[in-house]
Amino acid sequence: MPYISERNKDVWHNEINRMKDSVLDKLRKIGIDVSNNIEVEKINTPITFLDHYSSNKGSIYGVSSNSRSMAFRRSPNRSRDIKGLYFAGGSVHPGGGIPLVLSSGKLSAELIAESAKQ
Repeated sequence: MPYISERNKDVWHNEINRMKDSVLDKLRKIGIDVSNNIEVEKINTPITFLDHYSSNKGSIYGVSSNSRSMAFRRSPNRSRDIKGLYFAGGSVHPGGGIPLVLSSGKLSAELIAESAKQ
């Protein structure tokens, strides 16, 4: 299911229950029934990301990167407005996914080190 839009905002609550039932059913089919043993449950959806992190439409990695040019339009690693403020993560350059997020952190660390020399 895609990130939150006006058309699918309410659908997420139904999707949560559907997916939970599906997972528990698959476990039951292989002989593992945990449904009566669940004491604590934490479910993250795009609604969670929107509410907790104010992410773009609840997406994990900020703006969508479905076009070739989007990679070049990600937020920079250094704030243009606040001196000494740097960013790392899936929503900034170079983008999402573990290798790119680690690369983002490395780029920010290099910018910080460069700035410290000045």
